[in-house]
Amino acid sequence: MGGVYVSGVVVSSDDDITTPLGGFDAWLISLDEDLNLLWERTLGGSNHDTGISMCFAPDGGLVLAGNSSSSDGDLTGNFGGGDLWVVKFNPEEVGIAEAEPVPFTLYPNPATNELCIGLVGTTARQLEVVDVTGRIVFTQTVMSGTKTVDLSIAQLAQGTYSVRLVGEGQNYSERFIKY
Repeated sequence: MGGVYVSGVVVSSDDDITTPLGGFDAWLISLDEDLNLLWERTLGGSNHDTGISMCFAPDGGLVLAGNSSSSDGDLTGNFGGGDLWVVKFNPEEVGIAEAEPVPFTLYPNPATNELCIGLVGTTARQLEVVDVTGRIVFTQTVMSGTKTVDLSIAQLAQGTYSVRLVGEGQNYSERFIKY
């Protein structure tokens, strides 16, 4: 979770705040690493509400603590004057975007002596086998229209390798295990 979260109080009714609620509102903003606004949220009701402190919950959600004089809006009641107020947000979705499908298949995987590479819709011109250190251990030119390449891997040591297809603006890679 990169970036910065800032909490505080806002009194505004113009376009800088998407949802002014009335009085003082608790305001929570999320900024990226370059301090560009990702999102902002006002919290509270029609009276004075503040966000004073925040921390992360064990599940990665954000917890905002403050006080409130409201009994409407985001609050369900008020016990008189300024009450302690705690709001917990669910964790933000994080992860890695799904990669484009690789336009070739490797089988069998794991393999012992021979690896079959099925080419589907690629204009790749070169096939490379790369070891875990990044060293190219085998190179073969792929002719246009080739559907499969049978590759002898008997000479390779046991381990993990990558098959890399390199072409005009296209580079695809898939791992296989030699045992």
